[in-house]
Amino acid sequence: MGKNKTYMDKLMTEKDFRGKFDQEYQNLCIAEQIAQARHQAHLTQSDLAKRIHTTKSAISRYENADYNKYGVTLLTRIAKACGADLKIAFVCRESRKKYPQRICKRYKYGKNFRDGRRSISKMQSFLPFGNKA
Repeated sequence: MGKNKTYMDKLMTEKDFRGKFDQEYQNLCIAEQIAQARHQAHLTQSDLAKRIHTTKSAISRYENADYNKYGVTLLTRIAKACGADLKIAFVCRESRKKYPQRICKRYKYGKNFRDGRRSISKMQSFLPFGNKA
């Protein structure tokens, strides 16, 4: 007996929806990884901003899922300032899951990340069944 398809499974087969979903997911994960690296380095946003010669508001913007202008140079500077290495990987489309079961670790911890609910709300805003966050 075959597995019943969920509404999300059906949506993920639509090319336009899948493209938007993948882009938002990528932005969420990059923002989360920046915040996670900063926390592991025991740095505040101000401390990180001083190390990479920018402002606290810029760091806040980079850690927000709405930001989508990341560059390798910027990410390398952030990684170096946090004492981490930047790793970029290309993943074949055939090998990835239908869709991520858990959006990002950020939402597992909720209160630890102030903009988690706002980010997931933005991601859900393009879902045809509305914003349920």
